Amino acid sequence: MMKTKNMLWMSALLALLAGCSQGELGTDDTPGKGVGKEIRLVFSGGGESQEYTRAIASESENQIDNLDIYVFAATADGGDYQYLETWKAAAQDDTAAKTFKLSGAGTARKASIFPTELKGIPNLKLYCVTNSTTLYKADGDPIDPLVAVKTNAATGAIENAGTKATDFEKYCTAKLEPAGTALGTPLVMTGSGTTKILGNIATVNIELKRRVSRFDIDNESAKTGLIIESVALGNGRNQATVIPGTLTTLDNAGRTASLIKYPVAEGSYLMLPKANQGVTESALYTYPLKDTDEAFLIIKGKYQNPMQKDPVPVEYHLDIQRAPDTGGATAFIDVVANTRYTLHIKEVMEATITAFFEIVDWTSGGGVIVKPDNAAPVVTALNVEGTDTDVATKEISVTADGTEKTITLTATASGKVQPKFSTTTGWNIDWLAHDDASYKSEVVDGVTTTTMTFKYTLTAATPYVPVTLTLANESASQDESVYTTLTIVPPATAPVLDFATPDAATGNFNLYDQANGKLTMYKTSKSSITLGASCPFGTKLVLNNQLPWLEVSKSKSGPAPSTTGTPATDVAVSTPVEEYYTLMLKDVTATSDVNSKFEIINLGDATQKLELTVKLLDPAITTIELTGTTGGAAYNNYKITDVPRTDGSTVEVKITSPQGVTASTLSSWFTIAETAAFTRTTPTDATGSQTFTLTVKDAVTDFTAAPIVLKNNISGMEDVTVLVSAAAVAP
Repeated sequence: MMKTKNMLWMSALLALLAGCSQGELGTDDTPGKGVGKEIRLVFSGGGESQEYTRAIASESENQIDNLDIYVFAATADGGDYQYLETWKAAAQDDTAAKTFKLSGAGTARKASIFPTELKGIPNLKLYCVTNSTTLYKADGDPIDPLVAVKTNAATGAIENAGTKATDFEKYCTAKLEPAGTALGTPLVMTGSGTTKILGNIATVNIELKRRVSRFDIDNESAKTGLIIESVALGNGRNQATVIPGTLTTLDNAGRTASLIKYPVAEGSYLMLPKANQGVTESALYTYPLKDTDEAFLIIKGKYQNPMQKDPVPVEYHLDIQRAPDTGGATAFIDVVANTRYTLHIKEVMEATITAFFEIVDWTSGGGVIVKPDNAAPVVTALNVEGTDTDVATKEISVTADGTEKTITLTATASGKVQPKFSTTTGWNIDWLAHDDASYKSEVVDGVTTTTMTFKYTLTAATPYVPVTLTLANESASQDESVYTTLTIVPPATAPVLDFATPDAATGNFNLYDQANGKLTMYKTSKSSITLGASCPFGTKLVLNNQLPWLEVSKSKSGPAPSTTGTPATDVAVSTPVEEYYTLMLKDVTATSDVNSKFEIINLGDATQKLELTVKLLDPAITTIELTGTTGGAAYNNYKITDVPRTDGSTVEVKITSPQGVTASTLSSWFTIAETAAFTRTTPTDATGSQTFTLTVKDAVTDFTAAPIVLKNNISGMEDVTVLVSAAAVAP
């Protein structure tokens, strides 16, 4: 089970302070080349808080021996950032040498830097790297010197391109060698953030994260008999990118070049606190791994067999695998940086070991909240669809009738206000558009006032997702704590459901009938059906008191229905499905009626709901009978008697059931085979029939009665046995 804790926050809050008055700077906010304004860094997080009880990073894991800040610049936010300069932590502040003093300890770290300002590239991106003064290429060699960008002092045009941030993000840590030294503290930690040289103060949050993963080992030798002496990693990656990126699957050449057995000192585990006495923390550090690496832990030590006098040397290879939270077979997993993996050893034998992995975010204590001194945008006028609305309104409801509607909003701030749209769901938010042509920002009575218009055309009874409208002060910081957010809420509609027909091999024949709003479920043990709910507001399922025999669970993932129309019982929807309900039958003796209903309700409007009826079906075989020429054979009460003894004699057995059966026998004197497949007279019939032919073998002397075993295709049903006996020997 994944356990998510508070993540390590090493926030670098950068306050961009003006070095002169607005009048001295000019009003275009585009300074020429020269020493920049002060950027004050305040670091937090050191593992000292008592707030957390698990997965706390040790002091050495939070240790910062050195800190380099690589500054990149671009003409626009999110643009083509290019290298500007590097600032390094040192004993003293020295602007000319581009060094800064990192003062304080633990959670109280402070420093100041003064990046060079070049005309035309006011947008900055800062990469902070701790405990790694040298960066490396993927082949293990140190990187070439970074090239600094240069711009024209008059026009701001880039004259000499610098090293691109996209290339910088590919640089790596030092390569780990199989015969080298194991990864240890201090650990490489990195983070990045952006800001803009504009206005008096800017704030950017930088979250530092470790570029390694941590493995803890939970073993009590008194219980397991295992004394661990060393822990290493097989199929481990020998380096990681300094800046987090996406791991790709390695081909054969890549595996040879990049995957190694991690170095380890024999007996090193015994030197760790609490070794073999419970949870031993920080037993192993690794670089991030991809599931396709098929990495494994190598545990070496001694095992005390209770049947032997002396312990024996053992070595176990434990695949880093885990069963999905939703159930299923175990599989290799990604090993993610800044995450702790605990191996819980439960049972040990000389040849095998039983254990499982627990994954917990690797946290540290500390953390500060700094409010910048620039105010968030304030809404001063709001008109929704032609009606003036209270400016304090945070949720703006709109209507849907197929005609174009508008929202006009005026906001004040210390600079221009820019709108941004977002949603936390996977739904399309293109229904709401900002009318760029009508955007106007002007200074009124000394206050920057921005007016914006938003347009939309909504179709009635069509689902649309609420949109978060964020108002950001362009001349303030990029800290979201000084944003103003509103929610544009469209009309709610009833949820729609999708349904993926289970494969027949699963034995699950429960169905969703969309046209009639009905579920059909067979009365068997653990009979279930899973429905996907599509609703941008979210849903809840409400059972009435007529359904005590149903159990409901909810999840964020589920089976995907066919989009090809095959099978025809699939029900697919065109909108995102983000919730899944599984209904399971608790009582196989239950009965249903017209009142066996439940509702799936739109959380945005309880009047918008979908009502469904549950019909329980009997899964049992309906009839067994003989057809055609029986040759004197007869059926009664699960017995077929008087089967002719003549070689090649046949008896046809017709079986009627809801979903068909399979038949088998171990008889020495007859065979059983399906000769007419399961069919229904009409597709809506509750049952269908199939024919099996019993054939007497040639030259049989032993006609001992033998059973035919009928296995219901519906899972959860017990087999039905039909005893077959031959006719009496003719006198």
